[in-house]
Amino acid sequence: MSEEAEAYDRVHAILSDARKLSGRELTRYLDETCGRDVELRASVQRLLTAGSDERANDLFSEEQLGSLPRELAGWLPPSIGAYTVLGKIGQGGMGVVYEAEQAAPRRKVAIKLLHPMTATAESLRRFRREAQLLGRLQHPGIAQIIEASTHDLGRGAQPFFAMELVDGLPLTDYADANALDVRARLALIAQLCDVLEYAHVKGVIHRDIKPANILVTTEEASGRGRAIDTENASHARLKILDFGIARATDSDLTAATLQTSEGQLVGTISYMSPEQASGDPEAIDERSDVFAVGVLAYELLAGHLPLRTQGMLLHEAVRVVREDEPSSLGTLDRTLRGDVETIVAKALEKEKERRYRSAAEMAADIRRFLSNQPIAARPPSAIYQLGKFARRNKALVGGVLATLVVALVGAGISIAFAVDANRRSEELSRVVDYQSSQLAGIDVPRMGDGLRAALMDEARAAWERAGVQGAQLDERAGELEQLLNGLNFVDLSLYTLNENIFTRAQRTLAQQFQDQPLVEARLLTTLATTMKTLGLLAPANDSYARALAIHRRELGDEHLDTLASVAELGWLLALRMEWGEAEQLLREAYDVRSRLLSADHPDTYNAHRCLTFVLANAGPERREEYLRMQAWQCDWLERDLGSDHLDVITNRAALLRDQGRLEEAEPLFRRHLDVLRERHDTDSLALLVPIRNFSEFLLRMGKLEESEALIRESLEGTRRLLGEDHRLTVGAMSILGMALHRQGKVSEAEPYLAAAQSHEDTGDARAP
Repeated sequence: MSEEAEAYDRVHAILSDARKLSGRELTRYLDETCGRDVELRASVQRLLTAGSDERANDLFSEEQLGSLPRELAGWLPPSIGAYTVLGKIGQGGMGVVYEAEQAAPRRKVAIKLLHPMTATAESLRRFRREAQLLGRLQHPGIAQIIEASTHDLGRGAQPFFAMELVDGLPLTDYADANALDVRARLALIAQLCDVLEYAHVKGVIHRDIKPANILVTTEEASGRGRAIDTENASHARLKILDFGIARATDSDLTAATLQTSEGQLVGTISYMSPEQASGDPEAIDERSDVFAVGVLAYELLAGHLPLRTQGMLLHEAVRVVREDEPSSLGTLDRTLRGDVETIVAKALEKEKERRYRSAAEMAADIRRFLSNQPIAARPPSAIYQLGKFARRNKALVGGVLATLVVALVGAGISIAFAVDANRRSEELSRVVDYQSSQLAGIDVPRMGDGLRAALMDEARAAWERAGVQGAQLDERAGELEQLLNGLNFVDLSLYTLNENIFTRAQRTLAQQFQDQPLVEARLLTTLATTMKTLGLLAPANDSYARALAIHRRELGDEHLDTLASVAELGWLLALRMEWGEAEQLLREAYDVRSRLLSADHPDTYNAHRCLTFVLANAGPERREEYLRMQAWQCDWLERDLGSDHLDVITNRAALLRDQGRLEEAEPLFRRHLDVLRERHDTDSLALLVPIRNFSEFLLRMGKLEESEALIRESLEGTRRLLGEDHRLTVGAMSILGMALHRQGKVSEAEPYLAAAQSHEDTGDARAP
């Protein structure tokens, strides 16, 4: 027996008994067995420390490779089973991986042998599970298992399995060695997603995606660690290794995998998802692997990991993974702005509900980007879609987008805010009020039609100037027309209005009225109200906030003009569903007006009404206060308007609904809607919003078919009038998705629910 083998046997014999002891008993035992052999004692103690280290939760982690004592390798056995051992490939917490040769058929293989010094019940369970999982996964992108058996090296039967030997480089090394560009690196990520999707469909989550576990080979590759020249890069094929900590999601392996204790970390911390780093095995699913792919994609594109955890204590590294946000790729490299950073950012979302739902979805988005198609990871706004089209049709860039502004003016929007600081404030206010009324009365859908026609005309003219004719011209025009059919020109019109009229007006007011702050506040309020009417809520927010700041500074907190600004901004925040700030402002307006004007004053009632709306959406903990305020509001209206007034009927219906008295509320809602249909045409928000609300009410009652029909009517109208991104449109999408889903129309419901979730303003709050 060789000296290495004798040392191996001696250490193993001492270690077997030493594991059962602690404290003074362990010290006494080591004194007796090791005597004055300092090196022997040090070897045993290093192995004991490695086995008890709380940080060594992941027996496969990259951090463990090479960190365990050299004694773990032992000597090189001549053979394992029917395989002749040629050399050692590597070692980890569970054991050693050898390169070996099989006699028949003659081929080289990798042997993974569980080391007896680390053979615990947990490691045996993981080892057997890896063999089971690899046996079920038959895919060219996954290293295949050849045999699972045991072999006696002199210390009893040790489990091993033989698997396909993969010649190649870790993914990041391959990309760097071949100087791959961004598109080539993304193509490899898409290929990785394909392989993971196969494993996920088979019920297996890898849980340790990292460069060392993804080797890249080519048809010409013929040596471990050899760089592959760029001419062969297009032939690259991925192989995923190491399913040692993979988790099965179906019944036959669930009993084994669910024994992972809560709080135990498995995986490599730098690539872990937040839920995996939290140590809760029940929170881990396919999206955890998607997160790891996002980390890998970030590393491939940026040249470093998104979050730096190296050298940190475990608890601090876990905190970083769970809480810290990486820098966006676009801030590191301008060429990665846009779709690339959006795709990676979606994969790296802390909340798994906001990530790609599957590896297949991420692969599809990458391939959309590679083929210059709009990706699904961001709302398909008009500007975004046109930008994608322009990159594929560069002849348009020079003139078409600029034509949109010209078309806007040509459509009759030649109004500019007259802001002559020398005019008397009363005269100026009349001018601005007039111009605001003109802007608020714009027929935005009609403007959108004009922009669409202008864009088509200018596109054809641009192509003709570039020499495109005949069938090629018709083909390009057809492609553009198809794209435009999928765009919402209401969104584009509103965007153009904001950029070319309202933003300029805000800037001009700030410049020309520094010495007339109260005039500036009045004009800002008028401007903001106009934007709110058109649905430009975010831009209106800034103007209302500026007006309020001026009023507080110039007039004090309890002046009626200040309270009006407080109420305006509070109501706008409510429309944007920013409930906390909205409640704070509206409660201030209501409390101070009640004291200054009395509880029955119309201004006080208006603040009360707005505050009631906010409380209705503030959650169950505010329910009692909301119901009390809603009842007071109904009584106030009935005293003022009479029991048959339409406002009294709808408020009473809302109170009954929220008290859970649905059967009593239904006829009042129907009566309200019937009257509105008589008073308003089908393109009026005064009709479309109540239709939406009644549809939601019917959904709650379980009258699904009628709810679906009504919400389709409301969605079509709000989409036409307000655009795809308006909160009312998004809310209608959500209601329609739920109505379809509850009827079992899952595939039909999915796009509506997904579209609603993808918008910032997604919410189910009732519209005012």
